[in-house]
Amino acid sequence: LKCEVSARPCCIGLQGECLIISQEECEFRQGFFHEENTLCSQVSCVTEICGLSGFLFDDIPDQFYRALLPTFMHAGVIHLLITLVFQATILSFFLSSFSVGEGVL
Repeated sequence: LKCEVSARPCCIGLQGECLIISQEECEFRQGFFHEENTLCSQVSCVTEICGLSGFLFDDIPDQFYRALLPTFMHAGVIHLLITLVFQATILSFFLSSFSVGEGVL
């Protein structure tokens, strides 16, 4: 008698839910299938969902740089130029219009 394991851990959704299901079901739910593991306790769904680098602690998504990174990223040179022109014109107007007095900055 030979038994074949067809269900494995699958990470589903933004909350990192782990279910033991088949590969076909995992693909249908658009999850991340773990062929090498057999239990949900052997995988870290939050790490796979958040991507980039790993976490300092497995249970806490502590990638603080993700809050700062979009500030410096641009889709290209044209996007960067449009952003700089917007900041130099529109935002400087609002800053001067709503400032209380000189020396605020």
